[in-house]
Amino acid sequence: MKLRTMFLVLGVALAVAIGLAVVANQRSGHRDYTTIVHLEYLSCALEEYRIAQGEYPTQALRIALGGYAPPEQPPDIWQDQWGNDFRYQRRGKYRYHFYSLGPDGKPGTGDEIGEHRPRRTQQPAP
Repeated sequence: MKLRTMFLVLGVALAVAIGLAVVANQRSGHRDYTTIVHLEYLSCALEEYRIAQGEYPTQALRIALGGYAPPEQPPDIWQDQWGNDFRYQRRGKYRYHFYSLGPDGKPGTGDEIGEHRPRRTQQPAP
């Protein structure tokens, strides 16, 4: 059952990566694409954390994902390409909002780049 859950999570992550890549191609600039890649990279670490711990982290992202982010990560993985830290909000045990404020660094201006987990994901087997 755990193997099936892992494949489900990886499939969802791949689908999100493809969707975000399409969005990145519609946006102009290398910075958007690189930010999306960093978000996707850390989103995979979030999924690994959820599988291992049974829920998404409640604490600071760097601390929580320290043991789950692969060691070959780029040094600037925790920031978008405009030098702003990524924002992470846990929204329940199986949901989160993980995003960049975009080029202007301000919330609510429509240029945010993000990853949402709006639906409840499958619970790991006990």
